This record gives sequence, C-alpha cells and structure tokens, in this order.
Amino acid sequence: MESYTWHIPHRAGNEEVASWKMCVPIGQRQRVMTENHDMPTAGHLGSRKTIARIAARYHWPGMHRDIRKYVRNCERCMKYKSSQLQAAGKMLTQVPEEPWATVCADFVGPLPRSKHGNSMLLVLVDRFS
Repeated sequence: MESYTWHIPHRAGNEEVASWKMCVPIGQRQRVMTENHDMPTAGHLGSRKTIARIAARYHWPGMHRDIRKYVRNCERCMKYKSSQLQAAGKMLTQVPEEPWATVCADFVGPLPRSKHGNSMLLVLVDRFS
C-alpha cells in the first residue's frame, strides 16, 4: 500500500465527512474492476452498483466511464443477464399471392369422444383468406 497515492474527496458543506480512497494506478485498475465485478463475492452487479462499490474505496480519473465500459463488455453479463438480451422482434411473414399457396394445420383437442371414437379435430387455414 506504500506505492499507492491516497485521495480524500471533499464536498462543500460536508466538513465532517471524509473518507480516504486509494488512488489506483493505471496498471491496477483492471484488477480492481475484476475483483469488484467478476468475482463470486461481487455478483456481476450492474454499472451503478459496481461504481458505488468501487467508489467507496478507490479513486482514479475517469473511473465511472471505465467501470461502465467494463460492465457493458462483460462476457458473462452479456450472455446471462436478461437486461442485456435484445427483445425479440416481430416475425416476418410472407403474404401468399394466391389461394392454397400456403396452408396452416393444427390439432384441437382432446375433445369429448364422438360416436365414431374421435377426440381430436384437424384445423386447416388457408393463409390467403
């Protein structure tokens, strides 16, 4: 810790609030973000919570921007977080140009048995109609 610089953030009106924050050198910033986002104890939180977690103990110029970029590019978050998944678009449908060019089929049932013992109904729909 001797090789680190310390930073005391101060806001006007908060004379009694001071917390020491470690100034992270460029070569250590990736490690700090990894420890506070990727590790099992970090929980792959979103940008806002990861920034709050890191900002409580560390400081470096452009920290918020760096953390947002790091979280946005996290492979695991992109793959598994629902907030990162793109909404499915509308399915493209082709309109048939003539009757009986495209027919859709489906079964309905089971229904009460008919006098012939049938319990399913085959439904056909001509998409042109």
